[in-house]
Amino acid sequence: MSHEIRTPMNAILGFVEQLKKNETDLERKKILNIVQGSSESLLAIINDILDLSKIESAKMQLDIQSSSIFTLVDNIAPLFKHFCEEKNIRFKVSIADEIDNCLMFDDIRLKQIIINILSNAVKFTPENGEVSVNVRKINDTLEILVEDTGIGIAKENFEKIFHYFEQEDSSTTRFFGGTGLGLSISKKLSNLMGGDIFFESEIHKGSKFYITIPYIVSQNDDKGKELVEVEDNIGTINTDTKVLVVEDNKTNQLLLSMILDEYEITYEIANDGLESLNMFKNTKYDLILMDENMPNMNGIEAVRQMRILEKEKNTQKTPVVAVTANAIEGDREKFLKAGMDDYLAKPYHEEDIERILFKYL
Repeated sequence: MSHEIRTPMNAILGFVEQLKKNETDLERKKILNIVQGSSESLLAIINDILDLSKIESAKMQLDIQSSSIFTLVDNIAPLFKHFCEEKNIRFKVSIADEIDNCLMFDDIRLKQIIINILSNAVKFTPENGEVSVNVRKINDTLEILVEDTGIGIAKENFEKIFHYFEQEDSSTTRFFGGTGLGLSISKKLSNLMGGDIFFESEIHKGSKFYITIPYIVSQNDDKGKELVEVEDNIGTINTDTKVLVVEDNKTNQLLLSMILDEYEITYEIANDGLESLNMFKNTKYDLILMDENMPNMNGIEAVRQMRILEKEKNTQKTPVVAVTANAIEGDREKFLKAGMDDYLAKPYHEEDIERILFKYL
């Protein structure tokens, strides 16, 4: 289902992005922005439902590793500062000095939790209000407190807000939108990490949401993840190259063609893995963009055969990037293990393709 949903979403988001680039008519640009925003909202709902499915079937796997809460909060804060400025809301962030720089947690899932809670805080806080994030250590627990001066939650609805597909009442959905999945998924994720989410709230006075996870200091000698500033698009793309696009979906073929044409890159298109293998036998490519779910031969098998050919001929390894709608947990590792060099999940933005081109060409 992930693959079948993401494939058309890739086309919708990709072509809207292409249309927006050269649009000068303000009214049409406004309409395209609405289509793009709605599509991204739909994608967020799809991701929530897929997460819910994984949690309910006990297939959600955490990736606990050495991570920095400072880096995580630094990555989130600018986005919500922008949202708050748009609503004329004060936004504050503080992290206690006693917090170790390198802790053990799943940074992707903790980021997802904090974004969900913060999104609600900003959504339900009126103009001239305040939203804050405070990170502190309490005994053996890392606590992230998200506080707002929003509309608050009535006591009779306290239990309801953590139920799937439910919000405080029907008026919440009517005025603010949403599926009622964010809080329930966040609570499940925090429970999986050995923590919890609880809250205090008073109607018309705001809410305090407490996210807790175990405080486990990493045994690594480093001081957390170092932030390395990388200048975007250093140098130029070598256009004296040839790219092979392996994609069975005609719409996505057209989208990738438009992007590659813009960079004046020579490319050929294969409609499935078997066709790509036959083309690979006779032509030297500098980069292969490989889909996975295709008729006749899938992407993983095609790459396996390509690597065998390279070994037999003692030729240089051709960079292969998986560009696929297979985007559930573990897929990236599966493709890299199969012999691919990189992974890009659909739906992607043009800048994602651009990053791949700069990296390999």
